[in-house]
Amino acid sequence: MTDYTELKRAASEAKNWGGEVGEGRWYTAECFKRPYFSIPDAEFIAACGPGAVLALIAENERNQRMLLAACMDMGAIGNALDADMNSDGEALLEMVVELKGERDQLKAENEALASSRAKLAGELSRLRAKHKDWSVDAVMGKGEQP
Repeated sequence: MTDYTELKRAASEAKNWGGEVGEGRWYTAECFKRPYFSIPDAEFIAACGPGAVLALIAENERNQRMLLAACMDMGAIGNALDADMNSDGEALLEMVVELKGERDQLKAENEALASSRAKLAGELSRLRAKHKDWSVDAVMGKGEQP
């Protein structure tokens, strides 16, 4: 069932047997104490009031809108990646695996570069200190810079 119009109309027009029963519920299980109703059946029927039906229909409609939006987003992503939307998605999964591999390699390269940069920064500090000493020695007349 995809069109809930008739079900919504019926739920909206539904009336209780003699007014509200229980805590604002449609019916209670007590209403169905008959030999042909089991206790679980009676509890189920009592829980399926018009409010519950309308709430489920509203939730279903919200979920359908969210699914449609997600499908449209996926379609846009597939088009951007030139993927075949009629396939089973294997090409997109392979692309994801490749991209994860590239990401991991770039992370490793970044770590290696950061380590090299730290070593070079230490060496640069040492050279600057040495150069400063040479400059001070030259100014003080203790010799020339090498």
